[in-house]
Amino acid sequence: GFGGLQWFEVLDGLLGPKWKAIGLAFNCTFLVFGSVIQLIGCASNIYYIDDKLDKRTWTYIFGACCATTVFIPSFHNYRVWSFLGLGMTTYTAWYLTIAAIVHGQVEGVTHSGPQKLVLYFTGATNILYTFGGHAVTV
Repeated sequence: GFGGLQWFEVLDGLLGPKWKAIGLAFNCTFLVFGSVIQLIGCASNIYYIDDKLDKRTWTYIFGACCATTVFIPSFHNYRVWSFLGLGMTTYTAWYLTIAAIVHGQVEGVTHSGPQKLVLYFTGATNILYTFGGHAVTV
């Protein structure tokens, strides 16, 4: 909407360069932690599918794959990785769902409804994250 204008540039115009630096530091910190969380989430998901490697190794593998976008920073390559990510997210969600249907549940498992309102929304959020989020566009 702003022709590429970033929010920290708005801070620069309104409050000065000190606030732009604070905004940039916040953005970088948020992106680093967000990326690490995403890598750990990917590794945890793939570990459920293939546990021959531990989660840390899977995190390294995903990190190495994602790091290649830093060395090839064109928009075209970013789109390729985005669509690959969409496909992988969708595949993982459906693979886990079909595997659960085929294999059924473990003996002795009991299910209960949520005891608090917040637990209802936690369950709904988990379902949305599994089939929604980025995969919903596919």
